[in-house]
Amino acid sequence: MSFRLLYHRAIKKDLKAIPKKEQNRIKRALEQKIAVDPAYFGQALKGSLKPSFKFRVGNYRIIYDVVGKDIHVLMIAHRKSVYEEANKRK
Repeated sequence: MSFRLLYHRAIKKDLKAIPKKEQNRIKRALEQKIAVDPAYFGQALKGSLKPSFKFRVGNYRIIYDVVGKDIHVLMIAHRKSVYEEANKRK
C-alpha cells in the first residue's frame, strides 16, 4: 500500500537550510519508509501537534499528517526548533 506525498508550500525553504547530503537521506526516508507505512515508521505526537507524526532522520525531524491515502508533510527541520515551528505552521 503506497501513500501519496503532499508537501507544505514552505518545504522548499526548509530544505535550503539543510546540507545536501542530509536532504538526500530525508528524501529516501520519505519515499522508502514514510510513503510505504507512515504509522509504522513514524511516532505519534502529543499535545498541540496531535494527531501528527514525526520521523527522525539524523538530527532532523519530519512532521507529517496522514489523511486517508495522503501524507501531508508539514515541516522538515533540525530537532532543536522543529516543534515550535510546526506549531506555528499547523
